[in-house]
Formats: sequence, structure tokens, C-alpha cells
Amino acid sequence: MDTGPHFGQQIKHLSIAFEQAINHSLATQGLTNAQSVFLGFISFNEKKGVAVHAKELAKHFKLKNSTVSGILQRLEKSGFIEFVPDENDHRLKRVILTQKAKEAHAYSFQIFDELEKKMLKGFTEDEANLFYLFLMRAADNIRVDYLSEIKRG
Repeated sequence: MDTGPHFGQQIKHLSIAFEQAINHSLATQGLTNAQSVFLGFISFNEKKGVAVHAKELAKHFKLKNSTVSGILQRLEKSGFIEFVPDENDHRLKRVILTQKAKEAHAYSFQIFDELEKKMLKGFTEDEANLFYLFLMRAADNIRVDYLSEIKRG
């Protein structure tokens, strides 16, 4: 029985298309979308003067420590990040961006902007704003239901 449009399926297709396009464009920099997002988080915090450690990345992105460790190792091997002792706690290693990472991050921003413009081609500004609000509301609706179920056990 067909009940109408299948929004979840379309959202998944959009997400996959977006990520594939980003990965294709970032390949010239030797980066993946996931790595680029890490660089963005580190850059944002560096600009605020906040030290970033692997545990903050795991917490922020809701990833396992082993996943974060693997991504960071590949970024270090590629020359995008360095680990330095934390000034306040020498047991911890801060993650810092190299110049190569800063340049790649700027390029990533450009790619994201171009891709969003392409995605919203033909939309008026009001339509684009509504699209964003609808996506946020839909995500909030699912999040609320999901969190309620978890609390109920």
C-alpha cells in the first residue's frame, strides 16, 4: 500500500549524494568528508583558544575512541595535524592543525558553500530558509521521540 512520498528515503539519497560530492572534491586535498569535519572542529576551537584532545572529538561527534584515533592517525600521517603536550596536563596530547590543514580547511569551506548553492539552485531565499527549518523540525521530532523511548526503557 503506497502511503505517499517517502521522505526518509529521499533524505538518505540527498545525504549520500552530498557526501559523495564532497568526498570527490576533497580527494584532491587528500581528505575525506569525515576528516574535513574534524579539521573544522579543531579549527573552530583553536580560534577560540580552546585546546582539543581526542576525547573531545569522540564526545562531540559521538564516536568511539578507536574511530577517532584512526581518523587522527590518518590525519597525522598525511601531515594535517600534530600532537603536542598539553600545557595544563602533560599526560594529554593536544591536537593542532598544520598549515597544510588550514589551507585544506579553507578549501573545504569553499566546496561546502558551492555544493549548498548547487543543492538550492532554483530555490528562493524564503524557500531555502523554510527548507532548513523543515529539516531541523523533522530532526527534532525524531530526536524527541527517540529520546523518550530511551528514557522509558
